[in-house]
Amino acid sequence: MKTSPIIAATLLFLTGIISAARIVAQSNDARPEWEILVRAPVPDGIEPVISVNGLTMPAQPAQILTYSAGDLFLDPANRVGLIYRNLTGKEPAKLLMFHVSDPQSPTQVPPMMPYVSVNEPVFVPATDAPFVLDDDLVIGVAQGKTAKAYLAADLGQHGSVDDQMPDGPIEVTWCSTCGTGAVFRAEIKGRRLHFEYDSMVNANEVHKDRETGSRWQQSTGEAISGPLKGSKLTLYPFVLTTWKAWRTRYPGTTVLKPLPGYAERIPLSRPRQKLNLFSGDGEAPVGSFSRDDRLRPREMIAGLAVGTETMAFPLAQLRIARVVNERLGGVPIVVVHQPSSQTTTAFEARAKGKVLRFQAADTDASTLIDLDTKSTWDAYGLCLKGPLKGTQLKSLILIPEFWFAWSQFRPGTRVFSASDTTSSQGRSGASRRAPS
Repeated sequence: MKTSPIIAATLLFLTGIISAARIVAQSNDARPEWEILVRAPVPDGIEPVISVNGLTMPAQPAQILTYSAGDLFLDPANRVGLIYRNLTGKEPAKLLMFHVSDPQSPTQVPPMMPYVSVNEPVFVPATDAPFVLDDDLVIGVAQGKTAKAYLAADLGQHGSVDDQMPDGPIEVTWCSTCGTGAVFRAEIKGRRLHFEYDSMVNANEVHKDRETGSRWQQSTGEAISGPLKGSKLTLYPFVLTTWKAWRTRYPGTTVLKPLPGYAERIPLSRPRQKLNLFSGDGEAPVGSFSRDDRLRPREMIAGLAVGTETMAFPLAQLRIARVVNERLGGVPIVVVHQPSSQTTTAFEARAKGKVLRFQAADTDASTLIDLDTKSTWDAYGLCLKGPLKGTQLKSLILIPEFWFAWSQFRPGTRVFSASDTTSSQGRSGASRRAPS
């Protein structure tokens, strides 16, 4: 699905004035519709002009808000976008919100919806889900005969979904500011917890449970205040993948049905979210408390913790390596990345008491071969044929997240870097440790 080209032509003349700009386009599959957000100290008498597909027209400000140096504001208000800060230090900055539509097919922007958790989720079969596109990102969970998908573009409008799986209650979470998706068991010592958005701390969402009022850091699942302070929620197995890949693996899956009002926003937030997640552009938001320059702040990584050791696997490096044989926390592991669906999985690389090393058997790493027994495996840790046929590797839970968020909560983390020969040939890549 291609995104319509957009050129902010006249704004180039404001060099030195513009402090931040964010441009998002809807796909060509739907009516042309753009939201353009520009933050800048704008001199009186200057009216920016936006050039859309060669058609130049005056921008029509929906509203103008003034912020003083150091102020924080969200883009947009429902936290689908980024947190910015007025960097001028001297003069106020105006936030100009423009909406420009193709005059041949005028449309109206659906209104912003309240940023609240989903407490009574409703699911529909895959055959009744026209609101999900094949390349949409979803968080998928499966247990026994139950498989469920949660559209990332919808999660970004709520932050949290309280749900139930056959083996217990779960909380499905998403923080758009730090690109973090995570699923937790929604109980502590057998006590069921229900969550709602509370605040932002260290540029990461904090959720409050309604039962005790404790506040939980979304990136780590740890309670940072309240009666349960110091407790940690247990991660629940999940994968971030595309709808097509998930539906292919689980044909009987259901998917969370967007609520009225939120459903209408998805075509608008869909391209913005993908651009935000995978471009790698931009600084760490105001509020993040540390800086680790080994990667760009908004580089998307798959983070893994084994025991007390953690490691970040940048998606850009995984696209090169595809299969990574490593050792983390004293445990042999294998990380598999399927570039076609942005799906990353990880497993303990041992079976029947034997440590295994893997390489990709095809260009997308959808099948693997272990170098020790020559058995064939799928990308989800199941042996398909060979001496180990039927063996299932122990799954490890990866957390998708921007580098600034992963590194600030896990300052000693290692970073994977693909070698020139790549790990798909059965060799480990290099890793960079945190600077001392």
